[in-house]
Amino acid sequence: MGVNRTKMQFVRCLLMVVGVLLGLLIPKEAVAQGSAPVPSTDDDSELWMAVQFAMPLRERTDLVLAGSYRQGRDFSHPAYETGAVALRLRLGRRIALSPLYQFVATQYYPGVHTRENRLAVSTVFSFPVKGFIIDEAHQLEQRFRQPRNSNRYRNRVQVERPFRFHDAQYRVFAWDEVFYDWGLHAWSRNRFSVGAGKRLNSSLGIDLFFLKQNARFSRPRDINAVGITFRIQLQRPIHHFP
Repeated sequence: MGVNRTKMQFVRCLLMVVGVLLGLLIPKEAVAQGSAPVPSTDDDSELWMAVQFAMPLRERTDLVLAGSYRQGRDFSHPAYETGAVALRLRLGRRIALSPLYQFVATQYYPGVHTRENRLAVSTVFSFPVKGFIIDEAHQLEQRFRQPRNSNRYRNRVQVERPFRFHDAQYRVFAWDEVFYDWGLHAWSRNRFSVGAGKRLNSSLGIDLFFLKQNARFSRPRDINAVGITFRIQLQRPIHHFP
């Protein structure tokens, strides 16, 4: 029965991610016409939602599917959608390597739409320290987009504290992430987040968080977001999919 439930959850999640990808791949204009100027708004309030699903392939290898959605323009309009697929290779107790592909669609401003294909490699080092777990994640990205392709490096350091309360599993966490863009030759963005999560059952976990983003070269430059991440067959979330 457990195996059958796992298979059904996998099929449902796979259909959901495929549906998201098909919706995103409908042909649209990559960049709006010059008659639709980009507003000068430098800040935004958003809702971030994500689903991450892992399917074991071998003892140390998982197939990971993910989809995310952001409601932006002060919670009033869809602003960002992604679909992603990755392999997570556990190289030891403390190291995981993940090659991944991600499709990204954005529409932060009326009449301005972008589409991006992204190839990346992520490496995460995890260290337990006196009841805490410290993660250091590094990701290299090749971004295929208009008007030009670019390369980006991301580094995230997270501190997590798992604990039990009334026979339930919880976690509290905080992380900071910096972005370096080789096209701009500059550190272009910083994200900081705090949150907490709970394991609802053996297969499903949920995280709630607040996020603050500051960017130097893109708009909106300052983002305040509240978010929720659903984790299926994952003890801990996969870094860097958003």
